[in-house]
Amino acid sequence: MHSLKFFIVAVAARVSSLLPRPTTLQIILPPFVTMLIAPIMGNMMAQVAFESLFILSVLDILAGAGNAWVIEHNFSSHVLREGVAKKLMNLIMVCCAYMIDVMMAAGLDLSSMPIPIPDGSVFISFCVMFCLMEVTSMAEIWAKSHPDARDTPIWKMLAQGKEAQQ
Repeated sequence: MHSLKFFIVAVAARVSSLLPRPTTLQIILPPFVTMLIAPIMGNMMAQVAFESLFILSVLDILAGAGNAWVIEHNFSSHVLREGVAKKLMNLIMVCCAYMIDVMMAAGLDLSSMPIPIPDGSVFISFCVMFCLMEVTSMAEIWAKSHPDARDTPIWKMLAQGKEAQQ
């Protein structure tokens, strides 16, 4: 009887090791959302890019709120709502890029474009661009909380780039 229990446990362990493990997105997001982004799940690079963007966006919101509340002592729910709205707009742009990739996979011919666009690259490009924006935003928040860092060459370069934008 003891060996039968051991055999059942061993078979169950082996079967569960063969089943696909849920990804971070499948654990965090509701099932209807994971169904919509199922094609991303098949592409590891797209999945990593989207998960990175999701995690960096949440970290940026937390860093901004924490900096405003703890260090600057001027937390404003209006500014937080603005930040969340910007993240949602980024997500909408990523969804548009995803739809362009879907249309390209369905046969949309973009060969007449001046720059060649490989299939599946628009979504990943947008994710990477927004990830870089999130990292830069968190770096600016970090620089606010560390005034001595503003004298370093990288921060001077970021300040020049920001002045050029305005």
